[in-house]
Amino acid sequence: MKHFHQPSSPEEALVIKEKYGNQSVFVSGGTQVNSCDFKETFTHAISLEGILSDTISKTEHGLEIGANCTFQQLINDPQVPQVIKNACRLITSRNIRNRVTIGGHIGSNRSNGVLLPVLLALNTTIKLATNQVGIPISDFLLSGKTSLVLSAFIPSSELKRFCSIKHYRRSANDRCILVAAASSFVVNQHFRNPLIALGGVEETAIRLYEIESTLDSHMLQNTDSVELQVASTVHPEDSIHCSAPFKKHLAGVLVAQALSETISMGGAS
Repeated sequence: MKHFHQPSSPEEALVIKEKYGNQSVFVSGGTQVNSCDFKETFTHAISLEGILSDTISKTEHGLEIGANCTFQQLINDPQVPQVIKNACRLITSRNIRNRVTIGGHIGSNRSNGVLLPVLLALNTTIKLATNQVGIPISDFLLSGKTSLVLSAFIPSSELKRFCSIKHYRRSANDRCILVAAASSFVVNQHFRNPLIALGGVEETAIRLYEIESTLDSHMLQNTDSVELQVASTVHPEDSIHCSAPFKKHLAGVLVAQALSETISMGGAS
């Protein structure tokens, strides 16, 4: 980095970004651009410190989280659902959790981002500096576009879902290779409008729409069939961490485990 810009507003940050284009990058907590995995080179850093909200607000309409809210803030706040706290704790270092922001996490759009599957499974919408109406996070992730995230919002109706997260990593301190999340309303051990999200198997975290449709209004009678269906749906690539066939197998296992836990939560309510 040769130049460090400190805009006084999101609007000014967008102007700087438009001016320098692909030579510039937004920086909030800095955990992404300072990561060893970050291979891109930029000459202009645009600081978001102090110009985006870091507040967490829960009203009758839902839960709104400012883009500069850190993972540790999410863990500490009693208004935040437990499943979001569980996802944030998958980043084991508290020092890093104190720097990782939800806006940067969404904006960087890493396939194995630990919080992305949960946000997908809770029907989260996000506001962008270029579009403050609110768009589904699934649309944003699939677009692959780089935008300035202002906030994330989970409607109150979606907060009533039973939601579970499962993950795989090689050691307790390793970063997650795969992350699966499932949520649903549960009536008499039957799924109602289930949502399933998976990270680490495609270029971005994805929803498994076909499997959701198959499970809707049904009981979870055979986890083996779910595992096979997931494995045949996803298309991971080989990596230094594990082979594509192993990722397929793991994806099926994790989704089946998340669905089983979701049903158990509903049965215990």
